[in-house]
Amino acid sequence: MERLLDVLRARDISLASVIERNVGAPPELELVSQELSEPPHPGWISPPLPPDADLLRRCTRYRYRDAKLSYNLAYVDPAAAGPDLAGAIAEGRIHLGEVFEGPRVRKLGYEVGTDQDESGVRAAALDGCWGDGPQRPYAWRRYAAALQGTIAFVVLEILPAATWNGLLDPANIARASGDTG
Repeated sequence: MERLLDVLRARDISLASVIERNVGAPPELELVSQELSEPPHPGWISPPLPPDADLLRRCTRYRYRDAKLSYNLAYVDPAAAGPDLAGAIAEGRIHLGEVFEGPRVRKLGYEVGTDQDESGVRAAALDGCWGDGPQRPYAWRRYAAALQGTIAFVVLEILPAATWNGLLDPANIARASGDTG
């Protein structure tokens, strides 16, 4: 599990890039569900997102062939993202990975852990937005992302250990985390 946590600790690389480096091909992003979520929101997203705002809630998975490599839950504040960007995300014209590659976005407040660590993450993992949900044990990464100084996104990425154990070898982890020594 420690090797998987090391991958998630890398802050300067997207999850899609980590997956591509480990499987040798870009993953497929699958939108599982999307809805406008009214307050009250789970405590782990509000704050930093406004407690009284309607938020776009997106459940996605990264897949490679038949393997489900990640379960991703994101909340988007349409007011902070702006109508053009929020509309493009909701309509599927752009996904968050593409948004986060832009120079206006800064990721912050990184946390990583396992299915044993945080009840809010366990509740999110079990909430059913993915249908089958991640199998335990798993590792997770949570962070916020700001657009020009205003937090507009909160993201939770869950990686099932059983799927990743076969993908991770020390060379891939070093490449994915940028550790060449």
